[in-house]
Amino acid sequence: MTDSRILLGVGAEGGARIARTAEDLVRHAFVTGASGSGKSSLILAAILGLLVARARVKVLVVDPKDELADNLLDTFLPALARARPELLDRLLVVDPFDPHACPPLNLLRPWPGVDEAMQAQLVAGSLADL
Repeated sequence: MTDSRILLGVGAEGGARIARTAEDLVRHAFVTGASGSGKSSLILAAILGLLVARARVKVLVVDPKDELADNLLDTFLPALARARPELLDRLLVVDPFDPHACPPLNLLRPWPGVDEAMQAQLVAGSLADL
């Protein structure tokens, strides 16, 4: 593997290294598999790889079943805080089962470099599509 690829894991059979470029990982992803097959570990490896490899990337995790969020909050974040605390401010975890974990969202705050009328049009258009 070249240095530009992020190691996500090693295959259970044959030990094949599974890696992708950061560019591959910054797009939407869909991970499926049976219980215990390593989906959460794969996602956590991808998050860590992106945070380390791309200085400007920010990660949003939405977990509708609350399983990955639990793993992230109980194990991954404390380990990351010890090893690379500077990365924590670029990770946002949305836990829909925690009423206190709703991230702040202010659509009316001025967007840098965007005309106010254009911002108003974009916000109104986005809300109309909901």
